[in-house]
Amino acid sequence: MNRKALAEIFKGLLEWDTASAGSLKKILYPTLCILTDEHHCTFEKIRRQAPQFEIGKVVGSKCWATLEVPEQVNTMIARFLKFIPNKN
Repeated sequence: MNRKALAEIFKGLLEWDTASAGSLKKILYPTLCILTDEHHCTFEKIRRQAPQFEIGKVVGSKCWATLEVPEQVNTMIARFLKFIPNKN
């Protein structure tokens, strides 16, 4: 799939459903959002829509961070999980 097709597929993910405005703000459990070098939503937009999210960014990945830089993703997830309070 070429870059233009991918851009069209992911264009405006946060705006695709106007009825969902504010939905991300309602997520009250710990959430990690990992951006890649080809992220389709800006850090600023995610921060506005979901200020409670932890946002990280991997380097050297296009769209598939788990395939292209799994060591970065695994490290970020492990670090994130260390700081989630244990509810048990």
